[in-house]
Amino acid sequence: MEQNVLERSGLMKDFLSEKINGLKRERLKEIREKFESNVGNVRKQFESVLGAITSEAEQEIIVISYLRASYITETHEFYVGVYKGEPFVEEIKHGFISVKPLLGNVEKDFVELDQALEREFFRLIAAEKEEIHRWYMEQLYQEFGTVWRFKGKNIYFGGFMDEISLIGDG
Repeated sequence: MEQNVLERSGLMKDFLSEKINGLKRERLKEIREKFESNVGNVRKQFESVLGAITSEAEQEIIVISYLRASYITETHEFYVGVYKGEPFVEEIKHGFISVKPLLGNVEKDFVELDQALEREFFRLIAAEKEEIHRWYMEQLYQEFGTVWRFKGKNIYFGGFMDEISLIGDG
């Protein structure tokens, strides 16, 4: 009897974990370089959004969150919100940033992951491949906190309405 998709996707993730870590390191290095050199105007857009929504108030908390659904819509957007007090409670302002220009080679990663799966697993279905792609992108999104470094600001990073951690040194 064939295993159900959820059981197999767990096995697939275990099988690919080492490969994904290598791809992630390579992709993040490329993303950092592209961000620093302002490929696709992403860095400028990011600074512009931050400038538009922040003030000099010391009590401001800035939250940068990846939006899981933006992988599906292929917009690859991050939410940037300013809060008075606790994150996700009393929003002052917000904006959005698309990092799509930084993710040009992710499709190559998908092909590489699919090929590895096809060598190891029998009769892959589209839903299994899509789950692996989603899982990989979520891991990549989670690492964007290492792309953005800040001085003098209370900036938190993580999933939208999810667990966040301090990446600024305010």
